[in-house]
Amino acid sequence: MLFENKIRELMSNRKINFGLAFELLYEHNLLEELRSCNFSFEEWDCICISSSGNLKELALEKMVDLAKKEEDWLTIYGRSESIERIRELSLKKISNYIKNFEECIQIYILFNGPLKELALEKFVSFGETPDELLFLYTVTRQKELKEAIIKKLSTLAKTFDDWLEIYKRSSAESELKKVAIEKMKTMI
Repeated sequence: MLFENKIRELMSNRKINFGLAFELLYEHNLLEELRSCNFSFEEWDCICISSSGNLKELALEKMVDLAKKEEDWLTIYGRSESIERIRELSLKKISNYIKNFEECIQIYILFNGPLKELALEKFVSFGETPDELLFLYTVTRQKELKEAIIKKLSTLAKTFDDWLEIYKRSSAESELKKVAIEKMKTMI
């Protein structure tokens, strides 16, 4: 407890370089003492931001143990680029939190890489209107995702006018435009 209080005192002193302070602790084999500290998510995040290597990994592991909400997992994801197992875990947890189309849009806009891809995959399941799915079709490059969108659009677009609108909004040589033409032919 004394060690933990000293660390908190260091963290509250804005004049101290956190990274240097924690690296010194690490160099003096105090990693196990740090491991036993009962810091909050935010305190471990401060350590994570200020550290690298094993110390950063320890901070991320502690953050994983303390994460309770989507924002926590987004923070962990953003900090874990070099630690694949934690990054993968945070991606799975974030996937569980995404509940609607609007959340997908926010994640799609704010992030890149695997998290952006996760948002795209979730879009299809949440897309309830042709407009939402057409938006998704235009932003994705994944062939499998485009096929899933076409399949879902086929269940949503019921009339000639629906398919005509999809045709008008599709790019020139897209597979979606070809599907729209075929669907309209069957309705004439």
